[in-house]
Amino acid sequence: MYKIIKWDFLFNVFLKKYAAITLWPFIFIKSDCPPHILIHEKVHIKQQLAFWILGFYFIYILQYIFFYIKYRNHWKAYYTIGFEQEAYLVSHKNFRENYMKLMRS
Repeated sequence: MYKIIKWDFLFNVFLKKYAAITLWPFIFIKSDCPPHILIHEKVHIKQQLAFWILGFYFIYILQYIFFYIKYRNHWKAYYTIGFEQEAYLVSHKNFRENYMKLMRS
């Protein structure tokens, strides 16, 4: 379904402000990628499947362009994309729940 690839060079040279990126069917991560970020990227895999991969990228790019024009700010545009909001919501909720289970055991 997907393959996780640790590739520090990609993030150290080209994507310095990121810890992971999903490009179907691969999840590229830094070796020190936090667990909640991996959950976030797995949500993107499920979103891509739900929207037949190309549909996901089409909607993602359209939303980014729309919000970038609206806000004139990369990070505001990025965080306003619906797919990103869902992925952050799910990843942080799962991370908190798993962390609490771990702390109780």
